[in-house]
Amino acid sequence: MIEIGVFSWRMLGITTLIAALLAGAVAEIAAGAPGTGRVSVVRAAWGTTGFVILAAAVFSVIAVLSPVWDGVLFVPEPEHLNPTMVPRTALEDPEDLPEVEPAELDQGAGQVFVKRWLPQHREIDARLTDPDTLWVRTFNYPGWTATVDGNPATIDTGPEVGDIHINLDAGNHEVVLDFVDTPIRRSGRLATLASGAAVCALLIAVGIASVWPGLRRQKRRTV
Repeated sequence: MIEIGVFSWRMLGITTLIAALLAGAVAEIAAGAPGTGRVSVVRAAWGTTGFVILAAAVFSVIAVLSPVWDGVLFVPEPEHLNPTMVPRTALEDPEDLPEVEPAELDQGAGQVFVKRWLPQHREIDARLTDPDTLWVRTFNYPGWTATVDGNPATIDTGPEVGDIHINLDAGNHEVVLDFVDTPIRRSGRLATLASGAAVCALLIAVGIASVWPGLRRQKRRTV
């Protein structure tokens, strides 16, 4: 009855991990049992391991597989919107987002053409007869930068859905949006690289520590 996650099978992975760790711990105890009574310890350890694995299998069949055996198959939505991944300035329910064009003008004083629309790069041509505000239907996450005709431009956050707003003068303009790193994301990347390097160093140190005594004994025999 683990149903606290978005999908229950994600949380069942925790119980699977615990069962696997328990089985591995019991197997390690069996492998390192002392000589006295070793056979009985090994049998008890492997019996416990088998019981844990069998119990997990029975639990999966009864509590996981049986209730959904005749149920409706999982069908993903055409567009996945996760409320935990939208900024605080957006609507509380992403499903309430309006169905609009990717880019448009607030007062309709001209035309807008989307040239490129990539995840981290957007190019938009705006042809205005009067000053207007360009609405780009993209959440204004920290990291979005804008240029208008090659010059840096100020990005405002839309009050209704938290999208990108850019004020434009009359005339033809080329608007370019780029999603760049912020100090927090840069620090996170460096922390990830540092932790990965630390793990690699530990693995190398453990490998050397496990091989070094054998190399020393072999060297002494050779001498």
